[in-house]
Amino acid sequence: MRSRRLVVVVLVLASCAILPGPPARPGHRSSAILVCPSPPEGLELPIGQGLEIRCRLEAEFSGTLDYWADGLWLDSREVLPGGLAAAAWQPGEVGSHVLTVALRASGPEVTRVARGVVVLPAGAPVRIP
Repeated sequence: MRSRRLVVVVLVLASCAILPGPPARPGHRSSAILVCPSPPEGLELPIGQGLEIRCRLEAEFSGTLDYWADGLWLDSREVLPGGLAAAAWQPGEVGSHVLTVALRASGPEVTRVARGVVVLPAGAPVRIP
């Protein structure tokens, strides 16, 4: 009886390793798209002027958005499919900066969006490209 169970277990494991998984559903997307309308690429703003980094998740699953400025973590927000999430950033240095949003969700794939922002001296006008 014991050897029969062992044979069944081995056959089940072997069939799992050989047989392909379930077929993909038509129109099914396994990847996610982040749509980030703010800030626009190349935005110029004066030092100290805060802005909101906003992104919408276009996917069939939820996840966490991690917000970064020049490689330094700013904030994390949970987002649902089709949902919008935002984080605030206020520049402290004049020069070019990179704002990045990274989606953490189940699976190995990471979706990122990066925007370049230029910070000008105090009193400079905001310029939207």
